[in-house]
Amino acid sequence: MVPTEGGPVREASGQSAISGLRWIGSVRIVTQIVTWSMTLITVRLLQPHDYGVVATAGLFTVFANLLLDGGLSLLLVSERNLSDRQLGAAFSWVLIAACLLGGVIVATAPLAALFFKTPDLARVLQVSALQLPLWALLVVPQALLTRTMHFREMALAQFVASVVQGGVTLLMAFVGAAYWALVTGILVGACVRTALQWRAVRAPPRPNLDFSGLRPLLSKGSHLLGQRVVYFFTGDFDTLVLGRLAGPTALGSYSLAKTLAHTALDQLSGVVNQVSVPVFAGKHEVSEQVAGLVQLITLVALLVFPLFWIAGVISQVAFPLLFGARWEKLIVPFMAFSFVLPFRSIYTLLDSAIVGTGRVSTTFKNMLTWAAVMIPLLLISARYGSNAAACSWIVGFPVVFWFSMRRIGTVFSTGFRKLVSPMLAPVCITAAACALGEGVILSGPRQPSQFAQMAQVAAAGSVSVGSYWLLTRWLTPGPYLQAQRVLLRLVGR
Repeated sequence: MVPTEGGPVREASGQSAISGLRWIGSVRIVTQIVTWSMTLITVRLLQPHDYGVVATAGLFTVFANLLLDGGLSLLLVSERNLSDRQLGAAFSWVLIAACLLGGVIVATAPLAALFFKTPDLARVLQVSALQLPLWALLVVPQALLTRTMHFREMALAQFVASVVQGGVTLLMAFVGAAYWALVTGILVGACVRTALQWRAVRAPPRPNLDFSGLRPLLSKGSHLLGQRVVYFFTGDFDTLVLGRLAGPTALGSYSLAKTLAHTALDQLSGVVNQVSVPVFAGKHEVSEQVAGLVQLITLVALLVFPLFWIAGVISQVAFPLLFGARWEKLIVPFMAFSFVLPFRSIYTLLDSAIVGTGRVSTTFKNMLTWAAVMIPLLLISARYGSNAAACSWIVGFPVVFWFSMRRIGTVFSTGFRKLVSPMLAPVCITAAACALGEGVILSGPRQPSQFAQMAQVAAAGSVSVGSYWLLTRWLTPGPYLQAQRVLLRLVGR
């Protein structure tokens, strides 16, 4: 029997994916441990006002970053037949766009400060605009490293940049630099990451102005660009409204809760997206794509539901202990985000996988659904404060998720139940584990000492995690063993 070419290719792709996950995942875990330690001290040194000013500035810089490449960052990975000249033109296009958008931010910074009634915002914006050229320099080199699955180089660059950024931020916060500590740390981290990834690229792109070769890519990327614009206004509409109505101090607690809750999602999606897009781009049979989606949902659901929901339960005791009394307003928004984030994690990872299959229009329609549901809810709830704005995600996003999963099932000619059923057991088991952890917290003293708070956090976390592990192993042995096999492959056993 003659072996087919698909078998070795799929096996090599799977091995590359596992190797990539191993490198990126392990490095990001170490990165999180180091940076979270520094962030813990930094938060205690800074004020909610500082985080509010930087969060408001981020509305402009993040939006500009979404616009500057026109969706090229993903298309440069999924499109396999690009010439060196097209890559060079893409580099020039993104850098020119970044400089123009940065100039617009610098020019309009005083108007932004007036709109948000925050005088400090003008100077912060003008300095933060320097992020755009640095981000633009990353687009093509990162796409080249992703296409060739050089995940080790990207992981190490991210690790060094994150540690340097955290160290600079902590040092400046310690000397009393206030919000400038956050701004400077971001700029320094971007410089380090850019330099390291350029050094890792074996054949750097040669800039040129032959943009005619980019027209097919830019046309195809219009759906991605539209999706990114809608995603920004939907995902950050709460920050916009709260910044305008409540001011930087109230926004600071809300934005920090959002950042802390989304950190794990950003790390998880950053790990899987870098691997899933090139891997799904290599799958041409619909049956293979559906099988890959189901496997992705199964493995991710087993991880994200306990990760976020248990974190939400113990945050009510852990946050006052870690960050101090002035950050107590973090708790309700963090718990609300933690409830929604498992669904957002699966949604985000599926969208990236779908981009890898070339079905860009599907992700755009999903994002329009997100906007239609969430923007009216956020517009109403933000008027009642940060807690109401956070809780509106609990109401609205499950609706977005339901419609999106039905659309994905239709596109891949598979049933809605086939995509959702892998999540049912993790949801039920995690809910039971969280109930046990909450019982531990409620059984403790009403005004515990610092030592008692530490004991409560340890006990609630241990009971929740332990019960989830036991119930998963007992009730869902198949998915449990599948996840165990993947984990063992990731650690090289």
